[in-house]
Amino acid sequence: MRPDDLQPHWCLNWSYFLAPTTIAAGLQYMAADRVKRDNTASYIQTVWKLDDDAQVLAPEFLPARTLKTMKARSGVRVKFEDEQGNGVKPGCEQWTFAAYERDV
Repeated sequence: MRPDDLQPHWCLNWSYFLAPTTIAAGLQYMAADRVKRDNTASYIQTVWKLDDDAQVLAPEFLPARTLKTMKARSGVRVKFEDEQGNGVKPGCEQWTFAAYERDV
């Protein structure tokens, strides 16, 4: 947020890298505030329905099944996930990202 910009802004990516069990625990924690819990659950369902560029990985990456990326102007974050959406270390020791300009 810029110092001269005092308007609140949404942070829509906070749930993207969370495991389903972590999200379920958070929703359970909000059980006493049903409106907050229901609105948060609705938001998460909406985010999960958005297009995603997660990649299915080759068998040598097991136990990792997919790679999720969160790209920004200043860098990229990655998460290797198992089939339940939990973060895991990939089975291979070395891997490379190739950066290229995509034709649109």
